[in-house]
Amino acid sequence: MSNAINYDEFNGQLIQNKIGITAAELHGFLSGILAGGNFDESWHSLVEDMLNNGQKIPASLDEKISHLYTLTKQQFFEEDFSFQLLLSDKDLYAQLDDLVGWVNHFLLGIGLVQPKINHIKGDVGEAIYDLRQIV
Repeated sequence: MSNAINYDEFNGQLIQNKIGITAAELHGFLSGILAGGNFDESWHSLVEDMLNNGQKIPASLDEKISHLYTLTKQQFFEEDFSFQLLLSDKDLYAQLDDLVGWVNHFLLGIGLVQPKINHIKGDVGEAIYDLRQIV
């Protein structure tokens, strides 16, 4: 992920606002929504439902989440496929923990947008199966 998002700072804001997921998990969720083909503004209500039981997210945090969504969406469409996971840059164990959380929330996001994802065959179905094996 671009240097525009500081993982520790963003994670701290999530904790401070009593949001029960990590920055990696949020990035995975947003990535899943995008990978599922949802490119309109309905992503925001999905995030509010997941993070804050449908309640409004505090403005400063909401701005950061919107920024993360915009950066992630840009990376999805760049020709050089510069997409990067937002993971902790601490030790390997923290990164592995973040990776598992990222994948789990990616599957949640894509599953919300594409509820029949379990029935997809071929390469995409195999990729989803492989991701499920990580968690």
